[in-house]
Amino acid sequence: MGHDYNAVVTPPTTQEGGYTTYTCTLCGHSYKDDFTEIITFTVAGNVTSFGSNTDEITIELVKAGEAEASYTAVVTGNSTEYSFEGVKEGTYTLYVSKKNHVTRTYDVTVTDENVELDLKIHLIGDITGEGIVNAIDVSYANGHSKGVRGLSGYELLCAEVTGDEYVNAIDVSYINGHSKGVRTLWSE
Repeated sequence: MGHDYNAVVTPPTTQEGGYTTYTCTLCGHSYKDDFTEIITFTVAGNVTSFGSNTDEITIELVKAGEAEASYTAVVTGNSTEYSFEGVKEGTYTLYVSKKNHVTRTYDVTVTDENVELDLKIHLIGDITGEGIVNAIDVSYANGHSKGVRGLSGYELLCAEVTGDEYVNAIDVSYINGHSKGVRTLWSE
């Protein structure tokens, strides 16, 4: 008698892959075929850093609740592109790190479209993100240590150069010494 199949497509979603269900209109026999992957997205953009143009920049995308990076990219250059393909829907933390720079984090939510996100990391002590440690950075750190100007977030991390989790006179002294060429905050 043969079969006369009717095809019903179940499209992929961000949670499950798609498929086609073939059902015979004569006998009711059915089967699934033509499987497709779940819908994924791209997270991409430019990353800006300073210092050496040949040092590697590591970019890691870590899914919420997980300890290991779900996606990792390594690029070089002080102004370069990065891209993660096949990113599944979810909430992530993106980490950007490079030698002599302060690691920076970004919150990333991937839902129903590609994510375009430009990144920037600063040299240790470069509070303003100009690519050099100068008197302005000294002034910002000094103002914070004296309670006159409050630094927060990434600026605060850039000013905290001694690793003691506070911005105080010692950090100001180190930043000032670097800006005057008397002391270095990092090795080349």
